[in-house]
Amino acid sequence: MGLWALLANTTGNNNVANGTFALSNLSTGTGNTAIGANAMPNSLGGDYNTVLGYNTALGITTGIANTIIGANVTGLASNLSNNIIIADGSGNRRINVSSSGAVGIGTNTPGYKLDVAGTGAFQSIRITSGATAGYVLTSDASGNATWQALSNSLPNATSTGNTLRWTGTGWSDSNNKDILVNGITIGRGTGAITGNLMVGINSFSANITGVFNTAL
Repeated sequence: MGLWALLANTTGNNNVANGTFALSNLSTGTGNTAIGANAMPNSLGGDYNTVLGYNTALGITTGIANTIIGANVTGLASNLSNNIIIADGSGNRRINVSSSGAVGIGTNTPGYKLDVAGTGAFQSIRITSGATAGYVLTSDASGNATWQALSNSLPNATSTGNTLRWTGTGWSDSNNKDILVNGITIGRGTGAITGNLMVGINSFSANITGVFNTAL
């Protein structure tokens, strides 16, 4: 239906063309549906394509089994097959599904089952492969995430009153009851412990038996 729709058809079967120049060059294809002026005008003999939109699916000549929705989708490969394309009216391809089933959002060439070019927001996400209670999600240098056991976890103290300290390579449980914060020691200092408080590098370092002292 439409001027020059299916103009070149010679032996094609079960094709539907609605719109000026729709499937105008198709001569031998089977089971194609094109709705819209200039919809899939370049196809010569492709089969089972479904196209909806003005001036769309341009470039495909022999490709088969595509579904393309949206106007002005142009520049497609001549043999593009088994793809799903959803575009806006300006021809911007918003969703692409490749022949292997990879889904692309924001990319025309998805390389993964779900390939998103941009930032996604999710209410929740579930990664079941390798999931174990207490594990943390860890990335390698390529951005591949896997569940891994938590490393450098805090050890159990071996003596009452001891303080855990990070040594730079691991956690230490020594009998040092001082706490180091940005290079400043907060604790009891040296000598008798009763009632002493010191804050600062080397504060109270010479104390031997003094008690109930405060050094700031």
